[in-house]
Amino acid sequence: MGTRRVFVRIEDLSISSMLQIDMPRPPTNIHVLQTARKILGLTQAHLALRVGVATVTIQKIEGGKMRLRRKLANKISIATAVDPQQLIENFDPETPYLVMAHPEKLTRKNAQARQKPKLDESTLDVIDREVYVLAESMREMLRASVMKGSVWVLLHMLREAVAEAREEFKLPVRTERPNRAAIMQAVAARRRERQSL
Repeated sequence: MGTRRVFVRIEDLSISSMLQIDMPRPPTNIHVLQTARKILGLTQAHLALRVGVATVTIQKIEGGKMRLRRKLANKISIATAVDPQQLIENFDPETPYLVMAHPEKLTRKNAQARQKPKLDESTLDVIDREVYVLAESMREMLRASVMKGSVWVLLHMLREAVAEAREEFKLPVRTERPNRAAIMQAVAARRRERQSL
């Protein structure tokens, strides 16, 4: 922590002298967004353009004058590859972490790779693994909600959340109803495959 010099004039009887006192500087609160932006070599204006907000919005976030909401944090995360939860909570502001890769630190190179992923075997494996984890988590929640009488409301909330994510990220909407028999066959095949391992 740096110090600043403060001069205080003391007058004692007829003696005047200057006294120098070292006082601690007030801490500067930085935001992880500012650190990430500098790592990526972006100006506030350029980042604002990427995110689709006014430059003053980025300034307010970095200055601690505006609290991030989930939707804006997601948009900034797409533009910077920084974990949206870190953007919201501003933990470890001097060490931005990659989205879904904590504790991997943000660099310009890995941010570019995150922003333009390839639809290759490793990406598909990650997607399949995450879908499985999410599905298991939702299954447990739904089963637990039956006894509380909230299963139908929870199902509705989950569908709404998926629809909202589709809209927010401008993803195509599935228009045909899924073939339940085909889904059940695929689930059974996966179970057999897991059991054989």
